[in-house]
Amino acid sequence: EQLDESKSESAGLQKELEASRIDIEALRKELEGSKESIAKVTEELAAAKTAAEKAETELKKALESKEETAAKFKEELDAANSAAEKAEIVLKEAEASKSDASVVQKELDEAKEAV
Repeated sequence: EQLDESKSESAGLQKELEASRIDIEALRKELEGSKESIAKVTEELAAAKTAAEKAETELKKALESKEETAAKFKEELDAANSAAEKAEIVLKEAEASKSDASVVQKELDEAKEAV
C-alpha cells in the first residue's frame, strides 16, 4: 500500500515537475521575445537618434547659410548706402559749381554790357 502511495506521489511529483518544465520553457520563450523586442526598440531608438542628429546638422547648416546670406546682404546694402552718400555729395558739389558758373556767367554778361 505504501508502495502504491509512493508511486502515486511520485507520479504527482513527476507531473508537477513536467508542468514546471513547461512553465520554465514558456518563460524562456517569453524572455527571448522580450530580448528581441528590446533589441528592436533599441535599434529603432538608435535610428531615430541618428535621424535627429542629421536633422540638427542640416538645421545648423541652414542657419549658418542664412546668417552668411544676411551678412552679405548687409555688406551690399552698406556699400550701396555709401555710394548713394557719395553721389549726393557729388550732386551738391555740381549744384554749387552750377551756381558758381551762373554767377560767373552773369558777371561776364554784365561785363559785356558795360563794354
